[in-house]
Amino acid sequence: MLQALCCLFAGHAAAQSLCRTDEEVFFSCRIERSEKTASVCGVAVDGLLTRLQYRFGTPRHLELTYPPAVKDSVTHFQLEHVNSNDGKGGGQFYNELFFRSGTFYYAVLSGKHSREDGRFEGDRQISVFDADPWLSSPLRTLTCAPSGAVDHLPRLYDLIGEGEQILPRH
Repeated sequence: MLQALCCLFAGHAAAQSLCRTDEEVFFSCRIERSEKTASVCGVAVDGLLTRLQYRFGTPRHLELTYPPAVKDSVTHFQLEHVNSNDGKGGGQFYNELFFRSGTFYYAVLSGKHSREDGRFEGDRQISVFDADPWLSSPLRTLTCAPSGAVDHLPRLYDLIGEGEQILPRH
């Protein structure tokens, strides 16, 4: 299974969103050193999120679409928001969208952290875990290319809050 998972992240794709024209792009980025794209796509009507999907691959070949069906798709996601100020104007500030497909947990992270020089550095990445993400290291982490990312995960947080409970409770 791990071999199949690693193959999921190899290859090439276009640096564009995998969302359809009738969907809102909540997150999309081209994977660094790859042509593949990771996108979080959804539909919001009158402030209510009615559909949400994660897609990975190329416009010609989607390797992962989760969940496969859009019915009740919003219930398959959990969003964590962290605002950790270090008291000196720095810290970590991010949104992380989790879902579970089969035995694997996936995390779409967008945010920033302060560096030693006081400036902030952006973080955008996709991670895959084979166990509870809070208690284990990722099997694989893919970093987004530094330019061209679409990042509206804070808007998604406004629409669903923390969403459904996907991660194990602690």
